[in-house]
Amino acid sequence: MDSSSLSSKSPESKGFFSSLFDFTNDKEINTTFASMKSQPNDAKTQQEACDQLHKLAEKSDKNKLYMVKNGGIALIVSAMRNHSNHPDVQASACAALCVLASHSSNTRETISEHNAIAHVLEAMKNHADHAVVQANACGVLSWLALDIGRSTIPLQGGIELIAQAMKSHLNSVSVQMRGCEALCVLCMESEQNRNSVVERGGVESVFKSVKQYPLDDNVSRIAVKCLQEIAKNAALSKQIEVETIELCVDVLKKHPKDVSVQSKYLSMMNDLLKQRKAS
Repeated sequence: MDSSSLSSKSPESKGFFSSLFDFTNDKEINTTFASMKSQPNDAKTQQEACDQLHKLAEKSDKNKLYMVKNGGIALIVSAMRNHSNHPDVQASACAALCVLASHSSNTRETISEHNAIAHVLEAMKNHADHAVVQANACGVLSWLALDIGRSTIPLQGGIELIAQAMKSHLNSVSVQMRGCEALCVLCMESEQNRNSVVERGGVESVFKSVKQYPLDDNVSRIAVKCLQEIAKNAALSKQIEVETIELCVDVLKKHPKDVSVQSKYLSMMNDLLKQRKAS
């Protein structure tokens, strides 16, 4: 049920050999679609089908495109709508949407057109104590925030829900990583979203994330990038930069003999200082 990382959110060309394995499992996909259509009220069937679509979507881009063109998104969103009180269905559906959202901006537009953002946020509200739901939901939001979701997610209370998920699930690496990622993407090229992240407790959540996982490369890297995005707002830059540097110094003091930690956090501090000079 993994979502892709921030570093993979730019399209990359495939090599010849990898393209040889990019084929369509149309029979398996159609069988899965059929089961979802025949038993829409059976939660277990819907969950297992979403899990299957998730796995098949991860296999190839052609599978993703086939699902999108043949009504897969509508079926996944219907599963979320019909089983809103079933956390496992919500978690599996979000995982499938996350992989599909990674395909293209057109796919993300289709996902948004099916009102998926509202259902993902509703899942976060209904299952606030379920870490997997929160992590997978944040994963979907981080992809959708690349496009139309950057404006619609905040309008529907998404920033507050992401910040709350991070506070409530501090012991979940997945929630912290995907939450930081979602906030980071939302802040890109949006002064309004940066202000909203600060106002709704997002910065506090990001700082806690780094303090909780200072040695986790994924969490710390994405968290600091998120703070750098927020600091691009002139009114926030000095405060965020000072607090981030203080955080880096604190981590350096706690791990004086760890060469990788010393190198990583000194580099982060250097990047912040460069950003200040450039602004």
